[in-house]
Amino acid sequence: MLILLSACRQATRIAESAVVAPEDNIHLLLSSDCLEIGYHIPCKQPHWVRYTLRREMTEGLIRRKDNFRPDPRIAEGKSAQLTDYKQSGYDRGHLAPAGDMTHSQECMDESFWLSNISPQTAGCNRGVWKRLEEQVRKWTHSHDSILVYTGPILQNHESFSTIGSGEVCVPKSYYKALLFYTQNDFYALAFVIPNENSPEPLASFAMSVRQLETNSGLSFFSHLADTTQQRIEAVENHPKLWE
Repeated sequence: MLILLSACRQATRIAESAVVAPEDNIHLLLSSDCLEIGYHIPCKQPHWVRYTLRREMTEGLIRRKDNFRPDPRIAEGKSAQLTDYKQSGYDRGHLAPAGDMTHSQECMDESFWLSNISPQTAGCNRGVWKRLEEQVRKWTHSHDSILVYTGPILQNHESFSTIGSGEVCVPKSYYKALLFYTQNDFYALAFVIPNENSPEPLASFAMSVRQLETNSGLSFFSHLADTTQQRIEAVENHPKLWE
């Protein structure tokens, strides 16, 4: 019975987190108590990572150990390897950041699996992408929770450059789709960040979730009613977030 209940919970989590993609045969769905991942097999990296973020998750005592390694759930031929990144000129960039996982050793460790990693330029990973990660954590102070979808934009990935013998795709941009929950309401906003550094304010990268769906070929928040999706996904910015 416990096994069945666990399996049902896992299936429910995957169903709720599933992103509608045009090529579902190339995705491997990976589920844990920490992250839900749609792993893109040809590009050997996540296409989307989903998790719910709350303030207490960012204020724990667990510290990063930088223990990068392949995800043991993925067959060797389908996974990136550490050697693919070695001397590639690219950082091993987190999609779900380690700073969001300080509440759990298990989640911290899992955030360093290569199923949560993508080749990012140093300017992106340590610059504008880091700024966005820090801003999302700040937003947890004024919201009950934030449902986060994050990943690389892999439209037309066949034309991307690659790194390593495993030919790991190098994306040109990354996204976050955020669903903010407060006591009385919820609303959504998206960002697309280039795989390079930029001094531009984060608000300049904001867009509606609908526009992100057009850019990425993915459909987010499919667990919501159609009318609700239409209402929240059309909004291009929320000025109160920047106050």
